[in-house]
Amino acid sequence: YTHFVCVPLCLGDDGDRLVATVRAFHRDVLSSAYAADCDIEPSIAHEPGHAHLTLCMLKLYSDEARARAIGAMRAMEVALKDAGVVGGDPSAEPIELEVKGLDAMNSDFSAVDVLFLKVREVGSRDRVKKVCETAVRHFADAGLLSRKDANKPVKLHATVMNTRLRNRGGGNGGGNSRRRPFDARRVMASHGDLDCGVVTVETVHLSKRGEYD
Repeated sequence: YTHFVCVPLCLGDDGDRLVATVRAFHRDVLSSAYAADCDIEPSIAHEPGHAHLTLCMLKLYSDEARARAIGAMRAMEVALKDAGVVGGDPSAEPIELEVKGLDAMNSDFSAVDVLFLKVREVGSRDRVKKVCETAVRHFADAGLLSRKDANKPVKLHATVMNTRLRNRGGGNGGGNSRRRPFDARRVMASHGDLDCGVVTVETVHLSKRGEYD
């Protein structure tokens, strides 16, 4: 994968609070008495200044593919505005996300590769779900998603630790082919209810992996 479509979570005052909370969490865990025993080291800490919700992953190897991706982004924006999900009345309620509670991609907390914050929309309008579905549909229609990726449900989460980054520094790309999991049981016991507050959705980005400008 070369690119991804995402909702940034680190923008504005809400994002600043999220970043500060996750950085404090990293400091607490990395300085704890159990970090070494649980194979938790600084390199697996995901940089909170890059916090985002991934909507879909892309393989854009040519100028033509990148042009189609830009077209899909523009079509997605039009579709969301036409459906009343975004835009329109400036006094309308913003899309807000509660970012609270830790979980893992697997059910065994003694051997975790990805630890993340759970994310849910505030209210019952399911607008974030509609953003996700619209993104997947338009990129699939543009021929930029495999059948597997097009049919895979979007899991709303914000990564805080990832063993793919082990010994490579924080970020959202790279990694070793062989991962070494860590024991997250004591992290869950001490920080399982980590609360980063509510974040307002401001934009959707088409991002290149490994670049943060």
